[in-house]
Amino acid sequence: MRQHTVSALEQRVLRLRVGGLVLASLLLALPACADEPAAAQLAAAKKRFSAAADSGAAGKEIVSILKAAKDNLAPLLADDDTSIALFAAWDAARKRDTGDNSGADWHWFVGFLQGRTGLAPPPRWEIRLAGDYFYNRPDPPEAVCEKVLEGYLKRTDVLTKDRRRTIRLKDEPEPRREAGFYAAPGLTLARQGEGDLTITVGQDKIVVPARLLREMLDKFWIDSINVLVAHDRAFVAFHERTGSAFPLYSFDLKSGNLVWRADVWAAGAENLGFISGGWHHSITLQLNKGSLLVFGDSPARYIESLDAATGKPKFRFCSNAWYPRKQ
Repeated sequence: MRQHTVSALEQRVLRLRVGGLVLASLLLALPACADEPAAAQLAAAKKRFSAAADSGAAGKEIVSILKAAKDNLAPLLADDDTSIALFAAWDAARKRDTGDNSGADWHWFVGFLQGRTGLAPPPRWEIRLAGDYFYNRPDPPEAVCEKVLEGYLKRTDVLTKDRRRTIRLKDEPEPRREAGFYAAPGLTLARQGEGDLTITVGQDKIVVPARLLREMLDKFWIDSINVLVAHDRAFVAFHERTGSAFPLYSFDLKSGNLVWRADVWAAGAENLGFISGGWHHSITLQLNKGSLLVFGDSPARYIESLDAATGKPKFRFCSNAWYPRKQ
């Protein structure tokens, strides 16, 4: 058999090829190495978000999470934490540009929200959220906004066209002021001096002890009341008109006892530090498969899901990430 003798030139070529393969392997490994600090930052931010005690801390970590993820939001969309997944979807949708002026990116976000949570948001809240989505952009696509609103006009009863053919939300009944609070439609309030507050909803009465009111007013500035009665429970929300955090209570209708209390982060307006001018803040309470849902309409739109039995938060989302401070 003829033997092949490796020449000096061939040996040099072989060494170059092997060296090239080693260098290529090192280069391919570099992005992973470079991504390790970002991955560590992301994991740390997610952990801090889960442990956040208030909206100010949570909003800061949401900004850190999205910054660490950069444009790779796909893993966050499948995150076990529904709050993180919703913020990632909001960010991903606003970064998408279909170029066809169809509003497909907005409809994608709504579909993601409904699919991830199994919820159908109130039409008015969803339309307001669309306003946040489109009008907070540097160059709002007005034609797309109009097309999206036309779609809602056809399938909901909360929109109308005025004489100028402008689509707008129908006016809602104004809350009445009773016993020192603004009462949502369907509620009757009664209070003697600084005593207990009695809330009447249809045939049901909820008595809020004076002591509880004093404790609440010492911590929160509140002026409005909203109530949901369902399954021998009364869920009572005391909120105000800026979108700041507020308390929500669950009462047993049979015994009248307080079952639990939870803080709703709302739109985090308290994180602004100073607030002035006219503000609007309304809420809608819903019960869905063991979850108490708070849909908030203020200068930002938010949704919070609480365990109806315990008041423990399940997930939170706010279109402005609770006014996070610049980092």
